[in-house]
Amino acid sequence: MGVADLSPPDTQLWLAPPEAAGRMVPARLSAPERARWQSLRGGRRRVEWEASRALLQHVGREGVTSLSHSAGHAAVLVAPSGVRAGVDLETARPRDVVRLASFCYADSEATDGADLETFYLRWTLKEAFAKALGLPLASALRTCVFLRRAGGWTAQVPCSEPWRVAVYAPRPDLVMAAVVVGLAGPAQWECREWPPARAASWTSLLKLSGEGSEAAVRKA
Repeated sequence: MGVADLSPPDTQLWLAPPEAAGRMVPARLSAPERARWQSLRGGRRRVEWEASRALLQHVGREGVTSLSHSAGHAAVLVAPSGVRAGVDLETARPRDVVRLASFCYADSEATDGADLETFYLRWTLKEAFAKALGLPLASALRTCVFLRRAGGWTAQVPCSEPWRVAVYAPRPDLVMAAVVVGLAGPAQWECREWPPARAASWTSLLKLSGEGSEAAVRKA
């Protein structure tokens, strides 16, 4: 795959609240989407699914899109054709992050930051890379490795192309990571919310860029 030369604001991150579910238009669902929708019996999963499809209907399907949802919220990453993209949205709820990190992450990560924010920062990065690179999540949890160092972070990912990452906290209890693979030059992350459509000012947790599978990572 070649490297795309993007101009801002071609890479967009969108977030929709649970209320967006009521704006989904069933007539605009594809046949597979309609079958999936009808299989959902109700509750939180159905609300999240409807919110994500309503947001996708608002944003459109041109280019490359990736979806995620959590706590009733939905996220969509939109990037132009020619790149690979992944987004993950997680609710940062209290849990035994030390035990989970020792079980799920690479050994070098298990003791490198045991706080809740660092755990979810890593988790969302790994899942976003899993989507962008087409990896099983279990594989990405072990092979996409992010370590804190005095000068910032280092990263090891199974990818030979340039990649760009942004991690945000759009709400105090939400963490969102977006990955674009095959991007030449700096990424321009445009953050937006809907409804109504508006520019968003989210807390930025991390912006990284890398070249190749093993890279010293700098703030983008």
